[in-house]
Amino acid sequence: MEIVICDDDPNQRDSIRVCLEMSGASKTFTELELGTDAVDHLKSNDADLIFLDMGLPDISGIDALRQIREHTDTPVIVVSGNNTSDSVAQALTIGADDYITKSFVSIELMARVEAVTRRAAGKKIERTKFSIDGLILDFDRKQATVEGERVELNLTEWERAHRVTVRSRRCC
Repeated sequence: MEIVICDDDPNQRDSIRVCLEMSGASKTFTELELGTDAVDHLKSNDADLIFLDMGLPDISGIDALRQIREHTDTPVIVVSGNNTSDSVAQALTIGADDYITKSFVSIELMARVEAVTRRAAGKKIERTKFSIDGLILDFDRKQATVEGERVELNLTEWERAHRVTVRSRRCC
């Protein structure tokens, strides 16, 4: 199992790694301090699980999570000192699979890891994308790009785009 731990606190990274090593299963760890390093790493490397701190020194954990979700569906467990409802809701809405607050106990961390990996194993999703002449519509992520530049679409525009792409796929 390949695990990425992105946290600027080496003690926090150690705590997560030690908890996971105690489970006995074979694991390989990549430990990173910066959100940009995690994003870059995940663009070209596969992982089975990602731990992401929200309080990173270079970019916010929310920005890192958004960028990670552009490249991978790997389960992400947010680890944060902030346990406000707004913070938890924002991370989960953007694409975190779970959220645990510092200081956690090892039994809770292990239970969350087990639940997240179990869910991920049962749902390998195939992304629904449509691409033509520099336009890319990713319907699952609700992301649209034109010539590499992100374009925001409202719900009505997404519904129209979906109808058009469904019709175009039927006729070809």
